[in-house]
Amino acid sequence: MNISKRTILLIVAVVSIAAISITIRESRRRAETPKIEAASAAFKALGSSLKAYRIHMGDYPSTEEGLLGLVRPSERRKERWNGPYFDAASVPIDPWGNPYQYRNPGTKNSTAYDLWSLGPDGVASGDDIGNWPK
Repeated sequence: MNISKRTILLIVAVVSIAAISITIRESRRRAETPKIEAASAAFKALGSSLKAYRIHMGDYPSTEEGLLGLVRPSERRKERWNGPYFDAASVPIDPWGNPYQYRNPGTKNSTAYDLWSLGPDGVASGDDIGNWPK
């Protein structure tokens, strides 16, 4: 079997490119892990605030009221509102600098609300991180 030097160099180049690609992808994934964990912690904090809101108001904020309902009352809820239900001047943003998304009633949590981050790419896609089971 006679393999030319050019063929060997081509094989080495292809394998090297594949290895570099895998290394870069793994590095990006590892860099995102702390941000994913921070988003999950924010879900817990926002979830506690949403529970307190529900206990006081009788239900969760509507999709239209959104998470802002935790920091200021909507017109229809002014009478009963006893907030703010979150210890911040405004609703926090996710670790990638985007607002958290909220929907009530939920479509992924049919008995409650959906709360999620659009993830690293900032658009609805497969990297979204939510409060629903995986």
